[in-house]
Amino acid sequence: MQEGVSIIICCYNSEKRIRETLRHLAAQQQLSFPAEILLIDNACTDRTVSAAQDCWQELGSPVPLHIHREERPGLTHARMCGIGAARYSITLFCDDDNHLDPLYLCTAYHFMQSHPEVGACFGHSEAIYEETPPSWIHGLEEAFAVGPADLAEGEIEPPRTPWGAGLLMPTAFLKKMQAGEQGSYLSDRTGKSLSSGGDTEFCYRARAEGYRWYYNPALRFRHVIPAGRTGKTYLRSLFAKFGEAEARIDRYYRERPGRPVNFNISRYILKERFLLKAAALLPQSDASFHRELDRIRKLGYYSEWLKISGNERTAH
Repeated sequence: MQEGVSIIICCYNSEKRIRETLRHLAAQQQLSFPAEILLIDNACTDRTVSAAQDCWQELGSPVPLHIHREERPGLTHARMCGIGAARYSITLFCDDDNHLDPLYLCTAYHFMQSHPEVGACFGHSEAIYEETPPSWIHGLEEAFAVGPADLAEGEIEPPRTPWGAGLLMPTAFLKKMQAGEQGSYLSDRTGKSLSSGGDTEFCYRARAEGYRWYYNPALRFRHVIPAGRTGKTYLRSLFAKFGEAEARIDRYYRERPGRPVNFNISRYILKERFLLKAAALLPQSDASFHRELDRIRKLGYYSEWLKISGNERTAH
């Protein structure tokens, strides 16, 4: 496999976002190695593809831009499509709302080249909010792959995991994973669904193969947070999906057989659902809303754990 970087951008109706993302990719400096952009059209119904092609041509097409269509909805399907087409040794997952700093690719390439033991590397991001964020967003930024806060450069260990925005992984590993028989346990984003955890699953599979995880703050980018994503309704749904993804990671990758705790999960779920409905009707401070999100995450975790356990008993 040729040395270089394959940049995978998965798009679902990204017409309004893709131009700025491509402008930042065109502005990358000190590229002494080959690179390519693989734009995955994940069943778009807008002008994403034509907007991207027009923009890239206007920018002088500094590296090849290849368009691939993936009809199956879902971020994981789109990423797998890109992995199958990747030609270079390092894969960069660049979201359609990531604005990479000018030296991102150069820094990423040389770091991964000199650290073959690293299977998942992520960097530091700053938020670009499309609307002024509410006060309760402070302390929740990492839910949007912003930050991370107070994390030193170096190897990281579970339960902290790299995030998918700007994530770097060895292409050889990704192709091996793609060719394996095991399917994905986590569906990741599909259309308007907030299912998550696909990038976390990739990282755990790399770890199982002996790779390490690394945080490199020299890799910097800005992450656009669309209007509406900082609202309470959105955050409640997002944190519930976080909990569900964590349950699947615990069950399938952290080797925790059986129930995670010894108590009546069904009774807990019924009680928590009632208490959360009651709490939503009361006046809230930022701190109480953060506590509510933590409870929603736990409820999502135990609900999914109960579902997994039931499915496995049925299968046997």
